[in-house]
Amino acid sequence: MKNKHNYLEKFPYKVGGSLDFDHPAYIVRSADFEIYNALKVGEYCYILNARQTGKSSLRVRTKSKLEQLNIKCGEIDLTGIIGQNSSPQQVYAGIVQELINNFSLDVNCATWWRDRREISPIQCFSEFIDKIILARHSEHFVIFIDEIDRLLNSPVSARDFLALIRYFYDKRTSYSSYKRLTFALLGVAAPSELMGNNLSTPFNIGRAIALNGLQLHEALPLATGLREITNNPQIVLKQILHWTGGQPFLTQKLCQLAIASPAYISEGKEEEFIAELVRSRILENWETQDDPQHLRTIRDRLLESQNSTRILTVYRRILRRGAIAVDKSTEQIELRLAGVAIEQQRELQVYNRIYVNIFNLHWLKTAIATPSLLQILSRWRWLFSFLLAIVGFRYWFPRLHIELNDRGVSSYLAKRYRLAGLYYQCALFLNPNYRKVRYNLGSLYEEWNQSEKAQKEYYLAIQGGVTEAYNNLARLYLLEKRYLEAIALLKEGLQKSEAQTDAVVRYAFLKNLGWALFKEGESVQAEEYLREAIALMTTRAPSYGLLAQVLEAQGRKEEAQVIWGQFLELAPRDPSPEVQAWTLVAP
Repeated sequence: MKNKHNYLEKFPYKVGGSLDFDHPAYIVRSADFEIYNALKVGEYCYILNARQTGKSSLRVRTKSKLEQLNIKCGEIDLTGIIGQNSSPQQVYAGIVQELINNFSLDVNCATWWRDRREISPIQCFSEFIDKIILARHSEHFVIFIDEIDRLLNSPVSARDFLALIRYFYDKRTSYSSYKRLTFALLGVAAPSELMGNNLSTPFNIGRAIALNGLQLHEALPLATGLREITNNPQIVLKQILHWTGGQPFLTQKLCQLAIASPAYISEGKEEEFIAELVRSRILENWETQDDPQHLRTIRDRLLESQNSTRILTVYRRILRRGAIAVDKSTEQIELRLAGVAIEQQRELQVYNRIYVNIFNLHWLKTAIATPSLLQILSRWRWLFSFLLAIVGFRYWFPRLHIELNDRGVSSYLAKRYRLAGLYYQCALFLNPNYRKVRYNLGSLYEEWNQSEKAQKEYYLAIQGGVTEAYNNLARLYLLEKRYLEAIALLKEGLQKSEAQTDAVVRYAFLKNLGWALFKEGESVQAEEYLREAIALMTTRAPSYGLLAQVLEAQGRKEEAQVIWGQFLELAPRDPSPEVQAWTLVAP
């Protein structure tokens, strides 16, 4: 046998992540030809499919091929632009900056955006396309927008964004320059989730690109890497596809597991070898072996949906019948987006044998019958409280709620937000009067962009004497332009002992109070509080950015210029939305 490790260097399988346009493990499918031929003639396209089905790799390869035709291609990944606390201005400015970078345009984004501060962010983006992209250049442009589902639950309206894309298309009838602009949208969402009004979205004028599983004739290049472990690489590949159904991620993973095995596959043993490999390396203890994560992603999407019970009920019908007729129901669309089901000849069936074995009737029975602990605690808290009171649970574990809260904080800091929420709810279940956890829940709801729930939790925390909650609730009022309410809260909070003794807490109060007073036109008082904040914390950018704006409003331009300079030196260290927004208006 040849040296396997040397061979692997020549033919690397890729499990997870997008493939380079010339990667040897890239498999060309019918979707490659369809999207390439559509985009090169200016047809809008969209790919809305499950994760790890090859969308990003297809985008990378298509972009490379289009650029060979001298078509300029830009890539915008909304994951890197839309954050938990991003404002619409930041999102659209981020998109513009990405286009400037992609097309190497001689435009200063901050300056260009600042000169248009009086118009809305979406108007700025529209003007950038019209006046910069199309007016200054004669080439054809294709813009790929990936992770389009990030628009859901974001500060940017998905409906407005997609209406603008549709507007660009409609302008082709009056302005020929717009025939040189084409969009391709990719993500994990149903059109119905994104579009709202059918008449103002691109989904009824664009071409839907289907990503089907790999067929044997398409996947034959993958057999190249199997030659080192068998005399019949195509038979081994056929057995792999028998289990994966051609699902790209699982197919690459099984190929990689096969060549990493020390065993050589004897003739006639191909089916047995792959079946044992699947059993031992994928099916057994699948949650532990699921690395990189794939199966758990499917599980979580199925269980965490708001319509989880109805979705799983439809899935049970598929398992029992083998397949069901395709319709346009929300439940069927969600099963396809989760990746567990696929359409074949106008029927919906489970994608592959691996999913059938893992997400089987036994798993389904447990999933449907057993709601999450969060649901149990929420629906039956009164009953559990009564039972636990009887058995004296709190007597035996008087500090357990504190331990649960602390674990929630650790999970929150590690960005494991669902787990943090579970810990917080358990802590509240054990001690509903523990106000510190209310404050932490408020922070969690902010991460999930659920401002109303966050405000409710902060209010309850205030009732329990949590000083920081005054500041956080006031900041949310600030963002909603409820300045007088914010001022009252902040002044009350400043009187608390913690705000008197803790420099970090006091700084936050002073900074936000200066901000609120400035917005209410009280620039003299605002300046006093902001200067005190700067004296407390000399390396925090927000107070400098606010003070510079206060000085500008007072007509003290030279002093403001100095403060702006200090702000811009500190701004790169602070990723907060307000700081990023103020960098766009800094001179």
